[in-house]
Amino acid sequence: MTEVKAIRALGRGIEVLEWLGTRPGATLAQIHQGTGLSKATLLRILKTLAERGWVQRSLGDGAYRVTDRAFTFTNRVYTVPRIAELAAPLLRNLCDRVVWPSDLAVFDGRAMLILETSRLHCPFPVNRDVIGIRPGMLQSALGRAYLGFCPAEERDEILAKLRRSPDPDDRVANNGAWVAALVDQTLRQGYGVRETGYWTGNPQLSPDLSAIAVPVLVHGRVIACVNILWIPGSIKIPTAEFIATYLPHLKATAAHLSRMAEVEGSHVDMEHRRAYH
Repeated sequence: MTEVKAIRALGRGIEVLEWLGTRPGATLAQIHQGTGLSKATLLRILKTLAERGWVQRSLGDGAYRVTDRAFTFTNRVYTVPRIAELAAPLLRNLCDRVVWPSDLAVFDGRAMLILETSRLHCPFPVNRDVIGIRPGMLQSALGRAYLGFCPAEERDEILAKLRRSPDPDDRVANNGAWVAALVDQTLRQGYGVRETGYWTGNPQLSPDLSAIAVPVLVHGRVIACVNILWIPGSIKIPTAEFIATYLPHLKATAAHLSRMAEVEGSHVDMEHRRAYH
Protein backbone atom coordinates (compact mmCIF):
# COMPACT_ATOMS: atom_id res chain seq x y z
CA MET A 1 0.00 0.00 0.00
CA THR A 2 1.40 3.37 -1.02
CA GLU A 3 2.23 5.62 1.92
CA VAL A 4 0.24 8.85 1.92
CA LYS A 5 2.50 11.88 2.13
CA ALA A 6 1.70 14.92 4.23
CA ILE A 7 1.20 18.28 2.54
CA ARG A 8 4.24 20.22 3.64
CA ALA A 9 2.85 23.65 2.80
CA LEU A 10 -0.32 22.98 4.78
CA GLY A 11 1.73 21.86 7.76
CA ARG A 12 3.74 25.05 7.65
CA GLY A 13 0.58 27.13 7.53
CA ILE A 14 -0.82 25.38 10.58
CA GLU A 15 2.51 25.83 12.37
CA VAL A 16 2.38 29.59 11.75
CA LEU A 17 -1.26 29.77 12.85
CA GLU A 18 -0.54 27.91 16.09
CA TRP A 19 2.55 30.02 16.79
CA LEU A 20 0.67 33.28 16.27
CA GLY A 21 -2.25 32.08 18.39
CA THR A 22 -0.17 32.19 21.56
CA ARG A 23 1.06 35.75 21.07
CA PRO A 24 -0.52 39.21 21.14
CA GLY A 25 0.90 39.96 17.69
CA ALA A 26 4.17 39.59 15.80
CA THR A 27 6.04 41.19 12.93
CA LEU A 28 7.33 39.23 9.95
CA ALA A 29 10.82 39.29 11.45
CA GLN A 30 9.54 37.91 14.78
CA ILE A 31 7.59 35.13 13.06
CA HIS A 32 10.68 34.27 11.01
CA GLN A 33 12.77 34.08 14.19
CA GLY A 34 10.15 32.09 16.08
CA THR A 35 9.31 29.51 13.40
CA GLY A 36 12.56 29.31 11.46
CA LEU A 37 10.68 29.60 8.16
CA SER A 38 12.06 31.90 5.49
CA LYS A 39 10.49 35.32 5.10
CA ALA A 40 9.52 34.57 1.52
CA THR A 41 7.68 31.43 2.64
CA LEU A 42 6.06 33.28 5.50
CA LEU A 43 4.80 36.06 3.25
CA ARG A 44 3.01 33.49 1.07
CA ILE A 45 1.59 31.70 4.11
CA LEU A 46 0.44 34.91 5.80
CA LYS A 47 -1.14 36.22 2.60
CA THR A 48 -3.06 32.96 2.19
CA LEU A 49 -4.20 32.94 5.82
CA ALA A 50 -5.24 36.59 5.57
CA GLU A 51 -7.23 36.00 2.37
CA ARG A 52 -9.06 33.16 4.11
CA GLY A 53 -9.82 35.29 7.15
CA TRP A 54 -7.60 33.44 9.66
CA VAL A 55 -4.96 36.14 10.14
CA GLN A 56 -5.04 39.91 9.97
CA ARG A 57 -2.22 42.41 9.69
CA SER A 58 -3.05 45.34 11.95
CA LEU A 59 -3.38 48.74 10.35
CA GLY A 60 -2.05 50.35 13.53
CA ASP A 61 1.26 48.57 14.12
CA GLY A 62 1.77 46.26 11.15
CA ALA A 63 1.78 43.15 13.38
CA TYR A 64 0.09 39.90 12.35
CA ARG A 65 -2.57 38.43 14.63
CA VAL A 66 -4.96 35.50 14.37
CA THR A 67 -8.59 36.48 14.00
CA ASP A 68 -11.53 35.28 16.03
CA ARG A 69 -12.29 32.79 13.26
CA ALA A 70 -9.32 30.75 14.45
CA PHE A 71 -10.75 30.35 17.97
CA THR A 72 -11.93 26.75 17.57
CA PHE A 73 -8.92 25.57 15.61
CA THR A 74 -5.99 26.89 17.61
CA ASN A 75 -4.74 26.99 21.16
CA ARG A 76 -5.09 30.71 20.84
CA VAL A 77 -4.44 33.03 23.71
CA TYR A 78 -4.73 36.26 21.73
CA THR A 79 -6.93 37.22 18.78
CA VAL A 80 -7.88 40.39 16.98
CA PRO A 81 -11.25 41.52 18.39
CA ARG A 82 -13.84 41.32 15.63
CA ILE A 83 -14.75 45.00 15.96
CA ALA A 84 -11.12 45.91 15.18
CA GLU A 85 -11.16 43.65 12.12
CA LEU A 86 -14.27 45.37 10.84
CA ALA A 87 -12.94 48.85 11.59
CA ALA A 88 -9.47 48.60 10.00
CA PRO A 89 -10.44 49.21 6.35
CA LEU A 90 -12.90 51.91 7.38
CA LEU A 91 -10.23 53.79 9.34
CA ARG A 92 -7.89 53.62 6.39
CA ASN A 93 -10.57 54.94 4.03
CA LEU A 94 -11.40 57.74 6.46
CA CYS A 95 -7.74 58.74 6.64
CA ASP A 96 -7.58 58.77 2.84
CA ARG A 97 -10.48 61.23 2.78
CA VAL A 98 -9.50 63.59 5.61
CA VAL A 99 -5.67 63.06 5.70
CA TRP A 100 -5.60 63.06 9.51
CA PRO A 101 -5.66 59.73 11.42
CA SER A 102 -8.28 58.00 13.54
CA ASP A 103 -8.37 55.49 16.39
CA LEU A 104 -10.90 52.83 17.33
CA ALA A 105 -11.32 52.25 21.07
CA VAL A 106 -13.59 50.22 23.34
CA PHE A 107 -14.51 50.68 26.99
CA ASP A 108 -12.18 48.62 29.18
CA GLY A 109 -13.32 48.70 32.78
CA ARG A 110 -12.27 52.21 33.81
CA ALA A 111 -10.84 53.70 30.61
CA MET A 112 -10.96 53.32 26.85
CA LEU A 113 -8.63 50.87 25.09
CA ILE A 114 -7.26 51.62 21.62
CA LEU A 115 -7.55 48.50 19.44
CA GLU A 116 -6.82 49.91 16.00
CA THR A 117 -5.53 53.10 14.42
CA SER A 118 -4.72 54.60 11.03
CA ARG A 119 -1.80 56.64 12.38
CA LEU A 120 0.77 54.63 10.43
CA HIS A 121 -1.20 55.38 7.29
CA CYS A 122 -1.24 59.12 7.98
CA PRO A 123 1.40 61.33 6.30
CA PHE A 124 1.88 63.26 9.54
CA PRO A 125 3.91 61.81 12.47
CA VAL A 126 1.13 61.62 15.07
CA ASN A 127 2.21 59.43 18.05
CA ARG A 128 2.03 56.25 16.03
CA ASP A 129 2.63 53.58 18.70
CA VAL A 130 -0.75 53.69 20.46
CA ILE A 131 -2.23 50.18 20.22
CA GLY A 132 -3.07 49.23 23.82
CA ILE A 133 -3.00 52.81 25.15
CA ARG A 134 -5.88 53.53 27.56
CA PRO A 135 -7.26 57.09 27.25
CA GLY A 136 -9.22 58.34 30.26
CA MET A 137 -13.00 58.66 30.31
CA LEU A 138 -13.20 62.30 31.36
CA GLN A 139 -10.28 63.89 29.51
CA SER A 140 -10.13 62.13 26.12
CA ALA A 141 -12.50 62.60 23.21
CA LEU A 142 -12.99 58.82 23.04
CA GLY A 143 -13.89 58.57 26.72
CA ARG A 144 -16.23 61.55 26.61
CA ALA A 145 -18.02 60.18 23.56
CA TYR A 146 -18.57 56.85 25.31
CA LEU A 147 -19.64 58.43 28.58
CA GLY A 148 -22.02 60.81 26.87
CA PHE A 149 -23.83 58.25 24.74
CA CYS A 150 -23.89 55.16 26.97
CA PRO A 151 -27.08 54.44 28.98
CA ALA A 152 -27.51 56.51 32.16
CA GLU A 153 -27.27 53.43 34.39
CA GLU A 154 -23.96 52.40 32.84
CA ARG A 155 -22.68 55.99 33.08
CA ASP A 156 -23.45 56.03 36.80
CA GLU A 157 -21.54 52.77 37.28
CA ILE A 158 -18.53 54.13 35.39
CA LEU A 159 -18.50 57.37 37.35
CA ALA A 160 -18.67 55.43 40.62
CA LYS A 161 -15.53 53.52 39.56
CA LEU A 162 -13.78 56.74 38.56
CA ARG A 163 -14.52 58.34 41.94
CA ARG A 164 -12.70 55.44 43.60
CA SER A 165 -9.81 55.54 41.13
CA PRO A 166 -6.29 56.55 42.26
CA ASP A 167 -5.57 58.02 38.80
CA PRO A 168 -5.26 61.83 39.01
CA ASP A 169 -7.06 62.15 35.67
CA ASP A 170 -10.15 60.57 37.24
CA ARG A 171 -10.46 62.89 40.24
CA VAL A 172 -12.70 65.32 38.42
CA ALA A 173 -15.39 62.60 38.56
CA ASN A 174 -16.07 63.87 42.10
CA ASN A 175 -17.28 67.17 40.65
CA GLY A 176 -20.83 66.20 39.83
CA ALA A 177 -21.80 69.54 38.30
CA TRP A 178 -18.78 69.51 35.98
CA VAL A 179 -19.51 65.97 34.84
CA ALA A 180 -23.18 66.73 34.24
CA ALA A 181 -22.24 69.77 32.14
CA LEU A 182 -19.71 67.69 30.17
CA VAL A 183 -22.25 64.97 29.38
CA ASP A 184 -24.86 67.55 28.39
CA GLN A 185 -22.42 69.33 26.07
CA THR A 186 -21.31 66.06 24.46
CA LEU A 187 -24.90 65.04 23.77
CA ARG A 188 -25.88 68.46 22.42
CA GLN A 189 -22.97 68.73 20.01
CA GLY A 190 -23.00 65.04 19.08
CA TYR A 191 -19.33 64.29 19.74
CA GLY A 192 -16.66 64.26 22.46
CA VAL A 193 -13.74 66.70 22.50
CA ARG A 194 -10.27 66.03 23.86
CA GLU A 195 -9.33 68.23 26.83
CA THR A 196 -6.66 70.73 25.83
CA GLY A 197 -3.22 69.52 26.94
CA TYR A 198 -4.41 66.01 27.86
CA TRP A 199 -1.67 63.45 27.19
CA THR A 200 -3.21 60.11 28.20
CA GLY A 201 -0.86 59.70 31.14
CA ASN A 202 1.97 58.72 28.81
CA PRO A 203 4.97 61.09 28.66
CA GLN A 204 5.86 59.76 25.20
CA LEU A 205 2.63 61.13 23.77
CA SER A 206 2.38 64.75 22.71
CA PRO A 207 -0.14 66.99 24.52
CA ASP A 208 -0.39 69.16 21.40
CA LEU A 209 -3.06 67.06 19.67
CA SER A 210 -6.73 67.87 19.32
CA ALA A 211 -9.40 65.23 18.79
CA ILE A 212 -13.11 64.69 18.39
CA ALA A 213 -14.83 61.32 18.78
CA VAL A 214 -18.23 59.76 18.14
CA PRO A 215 -19.83 56.53 19.35
CA VAL A 216 -20.42 53.35 17.39
CA LEU A 217 -23.94 52.34 18.35
CA VAL A 218 -25.59 48.94 17.97
CA HIS A 219 -29.21 48.75 19.09
CA GLY A 220 -28.71 51.81 21.26
CA ARG A 221 -25.57 50.51 22.98
CA VAL A 222 -22.11 52.00 22.57
CA ILE A 223 -19.79 49.18 21.51
CA ALA A 224 -16.84 51.39 20.52
CA CYS A 225 -15.83 54.95 19.70
CA VAL A 226 -13.94 56.41 16.75
CA ASN A 227 -12.00 59.67 16.67
CA ILE A 228 -10.16 62.02 14.35
CA LEU A 229 -6.91 63.58 15.60
CA TRP A 230 -5.04 66.60 14.31
CA ILE A 231 -2.29 69.03 15.27
CA PRO A 232 -3.96 72.46 15.64
CA GLY A 233 -0.86 74.38 14.61
CA SER A 234 -0.69 72.44 11.33
CA ILE A 235 -4.11 73.43 9.98
CA LYS A 236 -4.81 76.74 8.29
CA ILE A 237 -8.52 76.94 9.15
CA PRO A 238 -10.19 77.63 12.52
CA THR A 239 -10.90 74.58 14.67
CA ALA A 240 -14.66 75.09 14.40
CA GLU A 241 -14.43 75.01 10.61
CA PHE A 242 -12.17 71.93 10.72
CA ILE A 243 -14.72 70.10 12.88
CA ALA A 244 -17.65 71.19 10.70
CA THR A 245 -15.82 69.93 7.61
CA TYR A 246 -14.71 66.53 8.90
CA LEU A 247 -17.31 65.58 11.52
CA PRO A 248 -19.72 64.29 8.82
CA HIS A 249 -16.99 61.95 7.54
CA LEU A 250 -16.33 60.69 11.06
CA LYS A 251 -20.03 60.11 11.73
CA ALA A 252 -20.43 58.32 8.40
CA THR A 253 -17.56 55.97 9.30
CA ALA A 254 -19.06 55.24 12.73
CA ALA A 255 -22.47 54.60 11.15
CA HIS A 256 -20.92 52.25 8.58
CA LEU A 257 -19.16 50.33 11.36
CA SER A 258 -22.42 50.18 13.31
CA ARG A 259 -24.19 48.59 10.34
CA MET A 260 -21.38 46.07 9.88
CA ALA A 261 -21.52 45.17 13.57
CA GLU A 262 -25.29 44.75 13.40
CA VAL A 263 -24.85 42.29 10.52
CA GLU A 264 -22.40 40.35 12.69
CA GLY A 265 -25.18 40.24 15.29
CA SER A 266 -24.72 38.72 18.72
CA HIS A 267 -21.09 37.71 18.04
CA VAL A 268 -19.74 41.25 18.28
CA ASP A 269 -22.12 42.15 21.10
CA MET A 270 -21.16 39.17 23.27
CA GLU A 271 -17.46 39.71 22.54
CA HIS A 272 -17.89 43.29 23.73
CA ARG A 273 -19.65 42.26 26.94
CA ARG A 274 -17.22 39.41 27.71
CA ALA A 275 -13.98 41.26 27.09
CA TYR A 276 -14.53 44.83 28.19
CA HIS A 277 -17.02 44.90 31.09
